[in-house]
Amino acid sequence: MQALRNQLEAALQSITVACGLMALACGQATAVAGPDDPIQSLQPLTSTYCIDCHGPVVDGPEGGFSLTELFEQSGTAESMASWQKALNAIEAYEMPPDYMDQPSDEERQAMTNAIRALMAKEAAGAESRPGRAAARRLTRLEYNNTVRDLLGLSTDVFMFSERLPFDKSYFDPASGEMPDTLTMTGREYGSRYPVLLPDSGLPPDSRADHGFSNRGDAQDISASTLDQYVQLAHEIAFHPNLLTEATRAHELFPNASARSKKRAQAPATAVAAPRPKPAIVNSVGRVAPNENVLVTADGSSTDLATFQRRLEEAYRLDAGGVEGFEDHLNRKFKQSDQSLNVAYGLNANRVLELRFDSELWAVGFSSVSESSGSTLLSNKNQGETSFSVSFHRSAEDGWKGPVSVGLVLLSRNEQSGPVAVSARFSNGETKRVEIDLAAGAGESNAFVAFDAPDGSGIQSLDIDGSGLDGPYLMIDDLAFIVEDGGEPVVQVSGRELPDPPAAPSRPAKPPKVDAVVAVQDMSSLSPKERLARFMHRAFRRPVEASEVDRYFALYESSQDAGGDEEQAMRAALQGVLCSPSFLYLIHVGRTDDPTDAEGVRRLTDHELASRLSYFLWSTMPDDQLLALADSGRLSEPEQLEAQVRRMLRDERVRELSESFFVEWLRLRELWSSQPDSKAFRDFYSGPQGKRTSARDLFGEALLAVETVMVEDRPVLDLLHSDYTYVNARVARLYGFDGSELRSYRSGEVLGKGSLNSDDTWRRVRLPDARRGGVITMGATLTLTSFPTRTSPIKRGAWFLETILNRPPPPPTVAVPDIEEQEVDGQRLTLREKVELHRADPACAVCHNRIDPPGFAMESYDAIGRWREQEGDEQIDPSGSIRGLGSFDGPAEFKQLLLEDRDRFVQGFTEHLLSYALSRKLEYFDTALVDQVQAQTEANNYKLSAMISAIVNSDAFQLTTSK
Repeated sequence: MQALRNQLEAALQSITVACGLMALACGQATAVAGPDDPIQSLQPLTSTYCIDCHGPVVDGPEGGFSLTELFEQSGTAESMASWQKALNAIEAYEMPPDYMDQPSDEERQAMTNAIRALMAKEAAGAESRPGRAAARRLTRLEYNNTVRDLLGLSTDVFMFSERLPFDKSYFDPASGEMPDTLTMTGREYGSRYPVLLPDSGLPPDSRADHGFSNRGDAQDISASTLDQYVQLAHEIAFHPNLLTEATRAHELFPNASARSKKRAQAPATAVAAPRPKPAIVNSVGRVAPNENVLVTADGSSTDLATFQRRLEEAYRLDAGGVEGFEDHLNRKFKQSDQSLNVAYGLNANRVLELRFDSELWAVGFSSVSESSGSTLLSNKNQGETSFSVSFHRSAEDGWKGPVSVGLVLLSRNEQSGPVAVSARFSNGETKRVEIDLAAGAGESNAFVAFDAPDGSGIQSLDIDGSGLDGPYLMIDDLAFIVEDGGEPVVQVSGRELPDPPAAPSRPAKPPKVDAVVAVQDMSSLSPKERLARFMHRAFRRPVEASEVDRYFALYESSQDAGGDEEQAMRAALQGVLCSPSFLYLIHVGRTDDPTDAEGVRRLTDHELASRLSYFLWSTMPDDQLLALADSGRLSEPEQLEAQVRRMLRDERVRELSESFFVEWLRLRELWSSQPDSKAFRDFYSGPQGKRTSARDLFGEALLAVETVMVEDRPVLDLLHSDYTYVNARVARLYGFDGSELRSYRSGEVLGKGSLNSDDTWRRVRLPDARRGGVITMGATLTLTSFPTRTSPIKRGAWFLETILNRPPPPPTVAVPDIEEQEVDGQRLTLREKVELHRADPACAVCHNRIDPPGFAMESYDAIGRWREQEGDEQIDPSGSIRGLGSFDGPAEFKQLLLEDRDRFVQGFTEHLLSYALSRKLEYFDTALVDQVQAQTEANNYKLSAMISAIVNSDAFQLTTSK
């Protein structure tokens, strides 16, 4: 592996040198003369309103910004960047400051028009200037997704925080409609879940200042990271279950595994089958998400994902389910006179009865780490750590039992010892497995599974914890698969079951092209031919014969050392996964690509395919994109537009919400928010307060952006909308009991008590403008607060950076801590304390921009609850914004923003452009922003119109080859 590391390091050094040369080449700008000089119209205005502070003053110009030098340097790249800053400050009413004479609205408009004309003149030909070319590596999310799709894995490669802890089976962009009621289950953030490599990973990505993690200028790579790439490639390529877990492994290993071949040749519709949607029972996708080892009765082990896939398939056939005990907190099950009915299957209209031979209870313990949720099943009486569970179906006395059963044994702090689990089968046989549980919450949780012999069923499980040195035996996530679904029932434990889902009103979605291509027979190709085809997909472009030779040499070296064909191909696979051509997005083009005098050229079709797929899907191009690129047709305008429409209707576009939208709103900061548990008890719940509201608030924000995506709504909905999604927890935080809420589409009143589930989300019409849009959501209000109180400054700065893309500069002077400030010994309100910051003229310029939006949000406390007062003090959410007007409260504040919507649309356009281009926007992008913004406005501000305008722009389709 050291040889691979050295090769990777050398290749990356060459990339760095090349990028440096590109930067030098692109940094040279020359003045473009013209008969109409905008400076002539600009200078009189700056002389009146700006030159006193930014001219040749004795102490130097304010902020080091000299208009005198700027006029003299006009025509250079540096001067254009300075003019961009001036334009932003004047448009935002940041300049001139309040205490100076102000230009009229007409004069301010004339100034901005002149600066824009000056920049357009100096950036003549900017429509063919793509910006600084920069190779960038795949982000951690992109690396995971690319390996997953390249190999056809059904799970992530490794666990990482960027993967949101939600089951998104509701997400169906092809429908063009988000459901009024949906189920969104999840796990606690940071908990373990099934992946290929549970103990491996990559370091977190750095986020660019005021930007995104996919920007090349924000990325670095250390020697230790190089080692991690090499080690990851080795672990993936030589994983013992790779050939059974990867549905596209047969492309390299057509004869290596009969099971792999069987899976690869499964019908394409099976690949595209929808994920299960839970009803009354917990989602089968939640079974033991914190565990990753499945222990079977014969002592063998496999990935838990294998059991989950079997369970999900059975679930869809109304033949499987899981009980996580979440709906039974503090319920006691007495010996022989109380059982637990578990509704299972896709329609939740089948029932499995669990009977217990000891007194048990559903409870939460702080000393354990549950495998899902926050509730488990344990013995009620201390020391009674052995019990049995038997399986029944009420109308079938002769029923043999489930054919497969699994459960999680939970380890506990300061308790250890062996636990034996025995399965009794209907044919009289038994099987037994013993697990040693080590002390420590979650340290040795184990999922134990049994399969019945052919023709038999599992009648009961005997769980013997007598060897434990503690008082409790705890289990979780009891999962089962039955041979046949059983007869439907209409009630479970006295509850009426919902009607089965109506037949879909639209035809089933066609299978993805990838699923069809994946079943091609590769056995007739030589190993070298198979490797060449695989490299074409891995490198996302055609490969030269010399490149194939280089990686096939790894294959040959392995065989020379005595390895068989499978081992040799694994060695070649590792080499491919270490290649800079895989790890980096590099625009190298071809030697015969036409360029202009400044080295500007069009992207090749393959480069365009990669830029498009990583923009919208955060993963490699699929087979359809690659096929169009191979034919040279992707760059045809009608083909490109058709692909954009297809990709926006594909489920993989959900990655746009997990990458761009999450980073744009900085939602990941919500996971680290820790509101004071005494002051904000409503944020915490469950046993010992282990359950937080972060996941629920995150879920509301996620559903808001996904609604805009799926329904192609105006991006203005992100600023304010008359709807949102709520579950039971969000409704409680917002003070809704259901009686004031109406279903979004039907308009029917939900009714008091209708919001009683954390997994069920309802789309509702909001009764007023206090909610709706990302500004007034609990998620963003919480992440911009301190643990004990709100922060108008943090909220205002977040608003300027996120919503308007006009971030304030960092403080230039030290200010006393806000908690320590008093006036004549008098206690001040938070607003009065904040206003003290503006007393210093050095702070006033920025705080005049920061404070008003922060004050507008003061009607919400530190976890987003509405409030009229804080303690004995009345909340004052009023303020004014220069150029907009005055407001009193968040509703009026949002209305002002909607009336001057161009500010928000411009900021959002700049954010999305920067993400799509993977670079910081430059002065010559100003015209591009205006162009995209105009096309978006002409199409009712729809998100798809903005994306289409970006993809069809020269900035997206061009690059520099110098």
